[in-house]
Amino acid sequence: MRTLLSIAIGIMSLLTAVVEAGILPVITAPRGTTGSSVPIRVIFTHKGVPTLVSDFSADDIAVSNGALSDFSGSGSTYNFKVSPTAKEFSVSVGADAATNRFSILGAGDENIPFYTWARQMEISFPGHGTGYAKLKDFPVLVVFRDGHGVNFADFNSRHGVPWADLRFTAADKATVLNYEVETWNDADGRSWVWVQVPELATDTKIYAFWGKAGEAKPTYATNGSTWKNGHVGVWHFNEDSPPTADSSGKDNHGENIGFGVKYGQAGKVGKGVRMTQSGGNGGVKVPDSATLDFGDGDFTLEM
Repeated sequence: MRTLLSIAIGIMSLLTAVVEAGILPVITAPRGTTGSSVPIRVIFTHKGVPTLVSDFSADDIAVSNGALSDFSGSGSTYNFKVSPTAKEFSVSVGADAATNRFSILGAGDENIPFYTWARQMEISFPGHGTGYAKLKDFPVLVVFRDGHGVNFADFNSRHGVPWADLRFTAADKATVLNYEVETWNDADGRSWVWVQVPELATDTKIYAFWGKAGEAKPTYATNGSTWKNGHVGVWHFNEDSPPTADSSGKDNHGENIGFGVKYGQAGKVGKGVRMTQSGGNGGVKVPDSATLDFGDGDFTLEM
């Protein structure tokens, strides 16, 4: 047991202690507390950020010179009351009282690039079945949805970029992966992110990290690095107006044709465009360039 909070009625002292995998329970009581019932609050934090925990209950709390009642709470915050039987009482929490529900870091991970990031998530791709070939340096689509295992408020914004501290690694937690955000926090609270994985196979997993104040977006997130595996044109059609940007880094940007193109429409992945081809009025044209000259070789077109 670690004594986390000792109270003499009318005086509050705040102490913290490591519980599990870097989790710090911050325990507080109102300053100047008097009376027969003292409200206590426990907020679990990880690297200074409130973090969701599980397996924490009233049985994990020991109170000396008092009786515990009215325990409630979930996620990162818990509340209860203590009825003192003496002028001073103490509250203690066991060293294994709570489990960090989202931490994928453990002993020996101190030297990985994003060890100090407060949030982490493991991502797997069960839809890529055993009968499919392995794909090298392949951009996969990762969709975050606010309030569904991730809270967008936990990401740190910098220079107007709300996802500036987002990072990805391969399964070794050390190999940094290129990524590109197509759309962030759309009307349905979803964010669409393309991540270039070294190898996509049945058992592939990667990790996402966020929750690090002061970090700027990485250069590779906007310079086409995610598509450096042979792509010569990538058009997301997520603009609210022309031109249509080419994300491949080859500068094969699309030009608007006519008046029948509606930009900023709801699409299958983020935003899209609606084209009206009646009379040739409505489309997007990509000018000819050397990078689009495929010759007699094979090429792939995906839509």
